[in-house]
Amino acid sequence: MPVSTEIMALAAQALTAFQDGDDARGFAALEEHVFAFAPQLTAANPFEVAMVLAGVGKVLEAAGQFELAALKYADAATYAEIREPGTVETAGDFADLADMLERVGDRAGALHAVQRSAEHLKLAGIWEARQAAYEERMARLRADSEGTS
Repeated sequence: MPVSTEIMALAAQALTAFQDGDDARGFAALEEHVFAFAPQLTAANPFEVAMVLAGVGKVLEAAGQFELAALKYADAATYAEIREPGTVETAGDFADLADMLERVGDRAGALHAVQRSAEHLKLAGIWEARQAAYEERMARLRADSEGTS
């Protein structure tokens, strides 16, 4: 069952509110978005659930709410890893989580998320195409983590 346009519109309203500097309206619209999706949760497939979770993360990220975005990306990645392991989408959820953790200064957490993303790319059979970029990022995060410990 596809996520309804009404639910997607609520996410867009939240994003617009945050962009306008109205955090209270943004959080209210985001809450409405989540509660509107809740009744559809049992009928949604795992990809749709992860998409809504990650979508909330994207809105929070765009709003500059980086710590909250990291938490939502962690929800999406954990859910996707349980329900849809070894997919490019799950790897992407962990990559989004790594980006946010790095942005908030958690280099060790970002490294772990990149490593989890890499594992899913390996399971999906496309590791070789992205290996160089991932290994470069992991090396940088390792160096950053060691420099801050």
